[in-house]
Formats: sequence, C-alpha cells, structure tokens
Amino acid sequence: MNGVAAFVHRDRLHRIASSFNGRTRGSEPRYRGSNPWEATNFLSSSYRPHRILMSKSVLIVGAGAAGLACSADIAREGISVIVLEARDRVGGRILTEHVPGLPVALELGAEFIHGKAPQIFGQMKQAGQEIVESKGDDWCREEGGLCACDFFEKVEQLLAKMKGFASPDRSFSDFLKQLPRGEGDEAIRLRALEYVSGFNAADPARISVCSLLKDMERQEEIAGDHTFRLRHGYSGLVTWQQQECARKGVDLRLAHAVERIDYRSDRVVVSGTSEEGKFGREADAVIVTVPVSLLDSEDKPSITFDPVLPTAKLDAIRGTAFGPVMRVSLIFEQPFWKEMKGTDGRSLSNMRFLFSHDQSFPTWWTTQPLESPVLVAWCVGAAATANRGVASGLYLASYFLGGLVGSFVLGQVFVRFGWPTCGTRSRRGCTAGMS
Repeated sequence: MNGVAAFVHRDRLHRIASSFNGRTRGSEPRYRGSNPWEATNFLSSSYRPHRILMSKSVLIVGAGAAGLACSADIAREGISVIVLEARDRVGGRILTEHVPGLPVALELGAEFIHGKAPQIFGQMKQAGQEIVESKGDDWCREEGGLCACDFFEKVEQLLAKMKGFASPDRSFSDFLKQLPRGEGDEAIRLRALEYVSGFNAADPARISVCSLLKDMERQEEIAGDHTFRLRHGYSGLVTWQQQECARKGVDLRLAHAVERIDYRSDRVVVSGTSEEGKFGREADAVIVTVPVSLLDSEDKPSITFDPVLPTAKLDAIRGTAFGPVMRVSLIFEQPFWKEMKGTDGRSLSNMRFLFSHDQSFPTWWTTQPLESPVLVAWCVGAAATANRGVASGLYLASYFLGGLVGSFVLGQVFVRFGWPTCGTRSRRGCTAGMS
C-alpha cells in the first residue's frame, strides 16, 4: 500500500471470520486463507518496520488500544507522531464507567481477557494493573429450572471433530449438517451453535471451520480456557497507554475524523473534519488502526483511499466480518441471585455465567469473583440489531430475566431491592451499555 499499513483491531468478542477465496486478479498477492489471524497478518503486511523507522513523521489513525500502543513504540524511536481520533475520547471499544458507590468498574465495552496473551499481559503488568481470574459456578436454564452446566466437555468433543472437515473449508452450520448424528446429541448440537454464535459473535452459516480450528489452536497456546478481568477496569490500561504517549511526545488530537487518505511512494496526506472544520495533515507514512469494517469500500467506508486499496487488501477486509452485539448492565442494590438455589438445592452465590436458550438474551454473567450487584445480559446477531436502544434493551433484559428466575422472583427483587426507575446513571435503577 506504499506508506499505508492497515491494522486490524483484535477485539475478541466482536470479530467473526468467513472463508474468502477466489481468482487472483493480475499479479497482486491474494489472501486465500480462512482464519482471522492469517487475515490480520496479511492486512498488515504493508507495515514495514524499516520504512517506519526511516520516517521523520508518522500519522496514526485511531486512538484505541492498538493505536496508542503503536504510537508510543514509534515515538520511542525519536519519530514525530500525530494521532487522529474521531471520538472525543481515547480507548476505542474500551469504555469503563466508575459509578459512585459501586465496588467494581462497570465495563460498557471490552471486559474480559481470554487467555494469557503476552502482548496483553505484558502491557497490563507495565501499567501496574491487577489481573483477576474469573472463577465461579456456571449455571444453565433448562426446562426443569436452574441447574449446573454439564455441556462444556461434550461441546469441546464435538468441536474437535471439525478437524476432519477442514478441507475443503465450510461454514460451521454446514459442518453440523454433514456431521453424522448420534443418539441424543441434539442438545449438544444446540449448545455448540449457541457457543459459536455467542462467544464469537458469529453467524454459524458464515463463520469458517478453518477459522474456528485456528482459533482453538491459538487458545491452547495461551491457555485460552482461562478468563481474566482487570480489577479496576480496562480504563487503567488506556490511561497508562495515554500517559506513555504523552511521555514520548505524541501529539494526540481528539475529535478529528479522518475521511480520506492520499498516499504515494514517499508522502501521505490525511484529511477529514474536526470541531474547527476541515483539516489536512501531511507525513512520511500513515498507520491505520481502525476496525476493518470502516475500510470496506462496498459498504460506504468511513475512510476512502487514493489510489484505491489493492484488490488483495480489499478481499481480505471483506472476508473479515464483525458480528453485532448488545449488552445491558443491570445494577441492583444487592446481588439477589446469592439468595437463590438451583434445582439440586445448591446456592447460586458463586454464580459466574448463566446460559439459557432464549433468543434475545441467552447469556448472562456476574463480576465473580469480585463481589458486586452487577448482572450483565448479552445477545448477538439479529436480536442485537433489532433491539438496539437503551429503552428496548432494558425492557427486554428485564423481561427475559423474569423468564430465567421466574416472574414472581423478579417481582420480589424489584420490591425488596428497589428498581423504581431505569437510567444510564441511576444508582437505584439500572445501567445499560450498548456495544
């Protein structure tokens, strides 16, 4: 791309991948794989360290975690760096609220750390952030009521069978259709579908089997079956990154929405709109760290390039999709579930996750092992798209919560713990955050 490097924002909960193969046009290299990690490497193949280090000035588009980390690294080499961020804040998909009186940070964006990826853990430790492993009991809502989940091992065994269906590549839905059925395995197939769509925010009819297999390999490398969170919220990482940038002399400009990038072999010109009006900046090179969904020319991209990005890059971009999600964070006076019991008489006091088959909000979680009265509802796909908006999200979340714990129980919760109003900052009510 001659001076332009496209970085993929690696947000684990919002990225899905599909297979994208096809004919090569001209002599351009073409990505013919089917997993997001290879696509990421291919998309960023124009990021040549020697070229950047030979530059005197670099523009970075996006002040999310990737953009801030990249800015500090480059500025450390004595290169002039300007960061252009469209929003009036840094962090990208990281957004943490610190609600007065609430004992935990309320995450409205990224929340979990999946596995022990050194790129993430290294920065967390440098930032002095305390990492807490998510531990507790996982519960399921079945027809008979609330019971301990026992499907994880069986789902893992089913997913392992994808290795026999990797060539040629196919969607996860097609894999399930072609997989020989076993006696009484319908429940496990359903759980596997819910896992793929919920954990990956993916459409099972689109996500690639090869992508899932590669992801499973990566999880094994970094202990991906372990989940962590930051005790004081992801904002601690972003604050530290911003401070690192300031120490290195990075010029951070918020409310600067980049709309166009003109690039040649030796110079780039980035233009857009800020609060003061139109702006234009020139530099030796530019690094783009925005989500690839903003770069797809077939979907009215937020940023246009001149010349147009190479076909190989566009094909890789269009083959990496982002699944719509919605989360609603409910704050109660007290964690009422600690007084509930499952069908086997066990207490839900250490509940971590709650899984159901509901179409709108099938997944719920607490901040366990951190004690708090926060309960998060999570939905993906069509349900998330159709139910956008704080009001509808709160209504549906409370409606399906009633279905999970029982309308009578939920009514008693309202009466006993108080939920007279709902609002984005209501301490006695609830807080909704849409991703």
